[in-house]
Amino acid sequence: MEARPHVRPARDTSEPKIQRLFAQEIGKLVERSGR
Repeated sequence: MEARPHVRPARDTSEPKIQRLFAQEIGKLVERSGR
């Protein structure tokens, strides 16, 4: 569960921002590799 201690603070600090960035990056990747 604690395999990424350096990612814990970043997620707790800006969870919504990281989630949004991840969603955008995943969406672009899916559109490029998925479509």
